[in-house]
Amino acid sequence: MSSQISVTIDQAQMERLKRTLRAVPGGLKRVIPPAINRTATQARTVASRALSRKLQIAVGQFRKRIRISKATRARWSATMHLTGKRIPTIHLGARPTNHGVTYRSHGGRKLLRHAFITYVMFASKKGDGGWDMGQTKQVFFRKGKERLPIVKQWSVSVAGMYSKASDLMAKTTQEASVLLQKNIDQRVRYLLMKA
Repeated sequence: MSSQISVTIDQAQMERLKRTLRAVPGGLKRVIPPAINRTATQARTVASRALSRKLQIAVGQFRKRIRISKATRARWSATMHLTGKRIPTIHLGARPTNHGVTYRSHGGRKLLRHAFITYVMFASKKGDGGWDMGQTKQVFFRKGKERLPIVKQWSVSVAGMYSKASDLMAKTTQEASVLLQKNIDQRVRYLLMKA
């Protein structure tokens, strides 16, 4: 994603934290990385919910496409990476019509001519080594006049949706800034109570 969400702690705030935590061994390293990680996780939720409200797609479709690399004691930054994976068109409220399939778009409903909705089987590997079998609905499009081949239809990627919505990015940045301060304060209180 070309644009970036950046939240920082100013120098005066850092000096106040150092003074507050001087009695706690390794105080800053025990406060800042966990607070950053919690903020990144909360920012992912804020971004997912905002995209979900705007596009009327389930929150889980966005949440699982936003990856977080966490902060460590050595590296005090976390990154939120929006994957380029596209969301299946079926999640955009796809409905069959006599002429194809309609789906929600920014400018209202759009028609995919000659598309159709059908059930497809899937198999996914479970954590215990077994397989989970099932079926799901998807939107397909015929490549030519023949019955086969057919191609699954996808919408735009999460990164593309988010980069186009600058208002969502500003809202996420603003909320992340407030959340970071709150998480730092909570972590400081916790360490001072333990000490």
